[in-house]
Amino acid sequence: MSEEAFIARRHADLAQLRAAQGAQAVYPTYVSPVGAMRVADVRGRYEALVPNKDDKLRDVRLTVQGRLVKKREAGSKLVFYGVRDGTGELQVLVSASNLEAGQEKTAAEREMEVARRLFHRGDIAEVEGFPGRTATGELSVFATRMRMLAPCIHPLPLDESLKDPVKT
Repeated sequence: MSEEAFIARRHADLAQLRAAQGAQAVYPTYVSPVGAMRVADVRGRYEALVPNKDDKLRDVRLTVQGRLVKKREAGSKLVFYGVRDGTGELQVLVSASNLEAGQEKTAAEREMEVARRLFHRGDIAEVEGFPGRTATGELSVFATRMRMLAPCIHPLPLDESLKDPVKT
């Protein structure tokens, strides 16, 4: 996809997000949530979780914020993001089954569709959820809510294009 097509698509996505969630959905007035944690703090506190034993702490709520540096879709009901802040990177798992308990099925499905379609690599987002480990043992935040803090309009360079040709 060309850069111009990417930018046009991002503008269309943001218009759709504004229409669905209001003008404050993009570039919201920012208030740091109580209990927001940096990635290194999440890793330090929950690294000892044992896979398949206490792999998910559903009663613990935490919030992380950062740039979405990776996005992998596993079907229409599951999306993995890599969230990076100044202290490290952490995997975020967005699944329709983990979205806010008490939501109607259609509301959870709509929120899943927003997360799947409108959050892209480069966006800065806030993720609320609970810590746990995936089936492969990766420490993750199982998202119950995602909020766009700042969209990335231009495509990020791929990691391969940032290598210094003189040193390699």
